[in-house]
Amino acid sequence: MDESAPIRNYQRIFRPDHRIYAIDGKSIPVPGGVPIAWLAYFAATLLTVIVLTAGSIFLAVLLAVIAGLYGLYIGNSVSAAIAAAGAFLLVPVVGGALGQVDWPLRFLILPGLVATLGTQLSPDGRKPHRYAADWLTFHLRPHRRSLGRPVAPEGAPSAPYNPEVWVAPDEHSAELRRARVHGPGVVRFRDELAVSHRGRRQRRVIARQLAHGQQPGKREVLIDSVGLEPKQTLEVRP
Repeated sequence: MDESAPIRNYQRIFRPDHRIYAIDGKSIPVPGGVPIAWLAYFAATLLTVIVLTAGSIFLAVLLAVIAGLYGLYIGNSVSAAIAAAGAFLLVPVVGGALGQVDWPLRFLILPGLVATLGTQLSPDGRKPHRYAADWLTFHLRPHRRSLGRPVAPEGAPSAPYNPEVWVAPDEHSAELRRARVHGPGVVRFRDELAVSHRGRRQRRVIARQLAHGQQPGKREVLIDSVGLEPKQTLEVRP
């Protein structure tokens, strides 16, 4: 008899579903036990409901500040404003609506429903809270970026033409730049640099560029490549 079944992802193999089957030696009258994730969703939802129904203006401002900073981190000022406004309105609107609901539905049925959906649903093969966080991040973050900076969408009014090109220097740059490299490995330079070892165990390797006509110090050698041992750190100083 073939008992194989398709697997949507490998989370159930590498992260098995932990459940509670008994408390203090007494079995729980729930077939299959109670998932620990279900208890976590229930507790988180219950705490959220209690906090929102309190209707604290301080909480609304705090959520708005946190959401605004997060929106500014992943996007721009528009994303920050949208996130802050949505978080600020969450307390009076959602909290006021929850305050009109009877306490059994508010404190028992709603957390139980959210916990059940959170453990049963798997949108896009992921956990619901991770999917919701990624969905919000996707809609707050500008979809067009250049060198990590948001770019205005097509058709949107843009700034006046400015003939500037953003350039991100890398290891192929003609100019020597400050850097810190952790070993093990080999670092090669285009020109010879003055290299010296520092520290008791010579774990710090200093490579500096000499001025025209300058001679290396007593403990320095002119080389164009540095071999790093484990736990050694190279500091490049132009």
